[in-house]
This record gives sequence, C-alpha cells and structure tokens, in this order.
Amino acid sequence: MKHLKLKYALRGGELVHISQVESGDSQGCICSACSKAIVAKKGTKREHHFAHKAGDSCEHAVETALHDAAKEVLNRHRKICLPATFVTFTSYRENFKISNEKFCVIESLKIEQGISGIIPDLIAKIRGRELLIEVFVTHKVDSHKRQKIKKLGLSAIEIDLSKIPRDMPITQLEDLIVNQFDNKTWVNNERANKEYRKILSQTRKLNIILRGFASHVDYCPIRSRTWHGKPYANVIDDCLYCEHCLDVNIEDYVRCNGHIPQHEIYKPKILL
Repeated sequence: MKHLKLKYALRGGELVHISQVESGDSQGCICSACSKAIVAKKGTKREHHFAHKAGDSCEHAVETALHDAAKEVLNRHRKICLPATFVTFTSYRENFKISNEKFCVIESLKIEQGISGIIPDLIAKIRGRELLIEVFVTHKVDSHKRQKIKKLGLSAIEIDLSKIPRDMPITQLEDLIVNQFDNKTWVNNERANKEYRKILSQTRKLNIILRGFASHVDYCPIRSRTWHGKPYANVIDDCLYCEHCLDVNIEDYVRCNGHIPQHEIYKPKILL
C-alpha cells in the first residue's frame, strides 16, 4: 500500500503547499494536526513532501492537512460552484428542480466559528445570506448535526473529499473544490424546505386503512378504484407512484393533491 505523503503545512498561521517552501527545517512549518515542527523534504530522488522530525509521528496529519487545505482554497478563491437544488418527496413521484448548478461569489467567509451551538467548517455569505460549508474527509455530517442545521433555518452543503488521494496536487484540489459540483450535496436547503411546505399546503391527509393484507385509502380524489360506488386506492399499487401523492407514511397516511384542479397546482419556478 502506498504511503501517503504530507503535502500541506502551517506557517505563520497560514496553510502552505510543499511547492511554496524551500527544503529543510528552517521554514517554520508545523503540522496542522499535532502542531509539531515538520521538515520540508525536497530532494532530487523522492517525491517532495513534509515529514515529522525523528521520534515524532502523527496519525491524522495527512487527513487534517487535506481538510485544512480545502478551507484555505475557498478562503483564497472566494467563489464556489453550488449543486442543483431539488424539492424531494417521500413518495416515488418526480422531484421538482428549483435551481440549476451555479457559480457564486463568496462575499465573506468565516472559518470554524460557532453559530447557535454548532461549529461548521466554514460560514460563507453569498448574495447576503449565510451558507454553511462542511468538508467531508473522514467524518460525514451526521443526522444530529443535520437536524440542528435544519432547526436553525440555515442552508448548508457538504463537499465530499473522502475518496480523493490525500496527496492530490493543489491545482486539482482547487478545481474540485471551486469548479466541480458532483462532489457537493445539500445538507439542508431552506428554499427547498419552503417550497416543500407550500406544495404540501395544497394536500389532504388521507388515513391508511388495513384491509386484510392490503393498505387502502378511502375517497381517492382521482377514483383509482371503486367499491360499490365508493372511490378508494391501494397505497402500494396506486398511491406510491401517483403524481398527486406527495408524502407517505406507509403505516399511517398519505398526503394527496388530487382534489386540486391541474391548473391550480403549485409548481415552483427554476431559479437560474
């Protein structure tokens, strides 16, 4: 297995790449994970890298350095490509796309500053609004933090660097973080949440009734099935894939907008 080389260090509080320093131990560089002095190795035979001094070791040096490098890239470039935004549903109906991928200028940036009990990697201000940015190298945003972010009413994205080479060249890392969107996902998007609530405001809650092995809802507004003139629907066969079924709790209820005339059904606009 290839031994990963440490390519980033801290010098005077700023992150530097191995290409930015001279060889030797007089550069004032320290490991961003353990804060111990490290040496710039820039010989003619081996790959250029930083190394801890004899007797020192740091298990998380490479991962922490990559994490810090990602934050420094955004701090330096002050722009980012954000992924497309969708309103998603618990049924199998098609999601609503409400925003395309887009490049955004970062007006201001805070690094690892607390906000209402959480510490995101970055807080960016874009178009006057705060966007939390999390960098996933070894630890993904968990459900607890995700719920906290949602409760605060803040939008947040996660940049996934978990599968990239830990010693990726700086130019490739910059392109991945700034220009690409396939490795970015929304942890929470407030516009999507608001649009979802607006869409659901047009629905009716239909309670699920168990009849033998079948799950039914009575009074299906589009009359998927009838029994002695009474409309109903089979939740599995009719509701889950119906365009009017927007929310499903398979043991409790479905939310349906089939009673709304087609021309009155709310559909969010795509923002460019």
